[in-house]
Amino acid sequence: MKKISLLVVLLVTFLSFASTPTSAQILYDNGVGTGGYGYYADVGSTFSEAGDVFTAGLSGTVNFVDFSGLYYGGSTPTTDSFVLSLYSVNSGAPNTLIASTTSLLPSFSRTPVGTHTTTTGGTLTVYQFSGFVQTPLTLAAGTSYYFGISDTSNPYQNFAVVISDTVPAGGSTAEFSRIAGTSTFSATGPDALSFQLQSLDVPEPSAWELLALSCVGLVLARKCALRSPRA
Repeated sequence: MKKISLLVVLLVTFLSFASTPTSAQILYDNGVGTGGYGYYADVGSTFSEAGDVFTAGLSGTVNFVDFSGLYYGGSTPTTDSFVLSLYSVNSGAPNTLIASTTSLLPSFSRTPVGTHTTTTGGTLTVYQFSGFVQTPLTLAAGTSYYFGISDTSNPYQNFAVVISDTVPAGGSTAEFSRIAGTSTFSATGPDALSFQLQSLDVPEPSAWELLALSCVGLVLARKCALRSPRA
C-alpha cells in the first residue's frame, strides 16, 4: 500500500508540473518599479484608479498581469483586492470602459521588491503583484488603450501604483488618475506606471497524463477489492 501511495504522490506531482504555464508572451511592458514614488489608486483616496494610456504593439489575450505598488497607509493588509480595467482612448485620454477584471490576494501574489523613502523620511515596502486575472482582457495591435489599477479593499490603506524605474522601448508616460466616486480622469503626471500585460499558456493535461491517472485509479480499486473481507 505504501508503494501505491508513493506512486499517487509522484503522479500528482508530475501532473502539477505538466499543467503549469510553459510559455509566456509579453503583450505590453511598461517597466518595473522597485523604489520610486506612487500614484494613488485606492477607492478610499482622492484618486481611486491610476494607469497609463498606451498603444498595443501586439494582439492577444491578457490573462496574467504584473504591477508594482506600495501602501502609503503604512501597514500591509493580509488580504487585498484589485480591479484592473481596460478603456478605449479618445484624444489621448481614457474614454469608455471596455472590460474590467478582479484579482484577489492570496491567489494574486505579493512579493517585496524594494523600498521607498517618503518626504518625511519614512520607509515603505514596494511590492510586485503578479497573477492570473479572473476575466481575460483582449488587445489589438496598433490600438491605444488605458490600463488602470484600483485597490478596492476595505479598510483602506492608501494604495499607490509605483512608477517604473526605467521606461522600456515602446513604454508610455501618459499617466492618468480617476477621481474617486466619479468617471472623471485627470492627467496627473508624465510618468510610466509599472505594469506588464502577459499572455500565458496553461496546457490541459495530455491524453497520456489522463491515461496514467486512470491506471492508478484502477490499481487502487483492484487493491481495495483484494483487501475486502469475503463472505
